[in-house]
Amino acid sequence: MRYAKDRKENTHKLIVEKAAESFVGNGYAISGIKEVMQSAGLTKGGFYAHFKSKEELLEEVLTLRLGRTLANITSLFEKGESDKAVQGLADNYLSTAHRNNPSEGCPIPRLASELPHVKPSTRKRYDDEIGLIIQEVADHVPLKTSAKKREWAMGFMSMLVGGLVLSRSIKNQELSDELLRATRKKAKELVILYK
Repeated sequence: MRYAKDRKENTHKLIVEKAAESFVGNGYAISGIKEVMQSAGLTKGGFYAHFKSKEELLEEVLTLRLGRTLANITSLFEKGESDKAVQGLADNYLSTAHRNNPSEGCPIPRLASELPHVKPSTRKRYDDEIGLIIQEVADHVPLKTSAKKREWAMGFMSMLVGGLVLSRSIKNQELSDELLRATRKKAKELVILYK
């Protein structure tokens, strides 16, 4: 049986997408290769035709999902003024939709606590991607020095991630919603720090 030239590439992409849903939705450590492959409609045996290890797959998941996070941030800043972009980023990141659908969103809140336990090359991939996200935000903050821009961006992004993590950890829906609203408000108020 002959297969289309791009079949292996498309299968590879499908596995990465399904792994991203599992790793970001459930956590890396508890997500199994067998389950990822089944969700892609494939057998576990086919995994090693695409990846040497689960951790190699994690590196591609990080690149894919953090790349999407970066693209979303870039898109917001391309649309207009920094103030509105920062506020839009807070609204999007700290939305109930993002809280309620972790498998579809940014991987940082779910995977950050697991990454200290992976090999150095995976940590480097993560660090590099996080660095790009921080730099993208810093590049658009109207402060006078690069150091101040970077510091502001780090604080802002930490607030967003922390707010999302905390809101997801709370079972009480009203309290979780209140926390998201409060964090969105405070994150947006950070704009005055560069006025």
